[in-house]
Amino acid sequence: MNQSLPIIGKWWLPNNSRKRITGRLFKDNDYGLCLELNGLLFDFEKLDETFGLPISFIYGKSTSQEIITLKDSVLISHSGNSSIYQIYSCFYGKKFETLNDVRFHVVNVAFSNLNKWVLEYFFKDDFGDLIKNKQASINVQLKPIDLGEINGFLLRIKIRHIEQLKADDIAGFRFTSSLEISSEKPRLLDEFLDISTKFSAFLSFATLKPVFISGMDGIIRNKRRKPDFIDILLRFRENLDGDYSSRDYCGLIPFRFIEKNITQVIKKYFDLLEMYYPVYDLFLYSIRNPSTILENEFQNLVEGLEAYHRRRLPGKYISDEKYKREVLPLFIEVIPSELDASFKQKMNNALNYMNEYSLRKRLKELIRNLPKELNYKIQNDSGYRNNIIENIVLVRNHFAHFDPSEKRFIPKNQVSLRLLNEEMRLILEANMLQDLGFDIEHMGKFTRITKRFHH
Repeated sequence: MNQSLPIIGKWWLPNNSRKRITGRLFKDNDYGLCLELNGLLFDFEKLDETFGLPISFIYGKSTSQEIITLKDSVLISHSGNSSIYQIYSCFYGKKFETLNDVRFHVVNVAFSNLNKWVLEYFFKDDFGDLIKNKQASINVQLKPIDLGEINGFLLRIKIRHIEQLKADDIAGFRFTSSLEISSEKPRLLDEFLDISTKFSAFLSFATLKPVFISGMDGIIRNKRRKPDFIDILLRFRENLDGDYSSRDYCGLIPFRFIEKNITQVIKKYFDLLEMYYPVYDLFLYSIRNPSTILENEFQNLVEGLEAYHRRRLPGKYISDEKYKREVLPLFIEVIPSELDASFKQKMNNALNYMNEYSLRKRLKELIRNLPKELNYKIQNDSGYRNNIIENIVLVRNHFAHFDPSEKRFIPKNQVSLRLLNEEMRLILEANMLQDLGFDIEHMGKFTRITKRFHH
């Protein structure tokens, strides 16, 4: 995770190594990782055939003579004497011949906000006091945090880099932590990426902060020579966060609360992902995209609650068998035959789902699913409104169906809508923490009251 952009060098296609074109690999704010060439890799008449299609490999050599492989590159623009490609991933220090060759034994992944989450594990001193008193910390824990085995990979968090800082008589430490993902046998990069993105989602959930992959490198072990150490640049690589001064970094799952059973928590989260991933995605969207307009955030959270309920508390008003045998035929029978065919088809489709729980009932069950002690605490601490369910249903129906006559009943300002969003997020947070095995004390302390905003 040491290679910085831009990278200047010469670039060519695997089947045409004689045609080497100068250019630079850089990060674009809109497209991510890009390659700008002072020429064309393909003949001009063939550009239309390749436009928008992924190219498995483009090879390069930097000005420092380091070999580079670009994987899955797409031509996004060209002119008479230049072209620009969007790059999915770059391997600095290795030439891969086939897609199946892109395998590693170890991948180290840095994440934004990971340093803050594990700060108290590696550094037992209060950084604020150290800076104030112009002291340097010496209480450093270098032992990695073992997370156990996930899908055949061994996971642990470790310090990759540590340095002492001195400026104007103020001393302290800067460190970089990363997730080490290792496998005895070489595994495809996409498998490592899958683990990385899922762990990124866990960190976002745990810290209630946007967490992205901020750096990555890989190791390929060789039997007869030294291992290959390869810097991996991804399309949406973010900058490393650099604020190490705050000790008050709690989020929803502070590290200190799961330090003793972190393996069980991480495994439980990964086990639940297969069933809950749409719910987590909808929940995390407002955390990772805090600029999302409130109306979109509201609809994401409503969908998240409905999706969660279907998976966690499945049920119907009556059994599907009884509904289809005894109730549905009666509904279909009374549909007027003279109705437009498309309207009748719409009614038929709607009737098939009439046995599904309403949003109102789902919300009631999700709140009822929480421990009573937690519900009482939420009501006392946040002024939990009795009409929360009614307001959520009214707003959802207004967005979906727009009935002008009901407009006077829905929340009339952005603050009210924001409070509804927070109340829905609170219900999701508490239920998901309960699924991960947290007790009432933790949920009561770290589920946020409705006045916690993400904007």
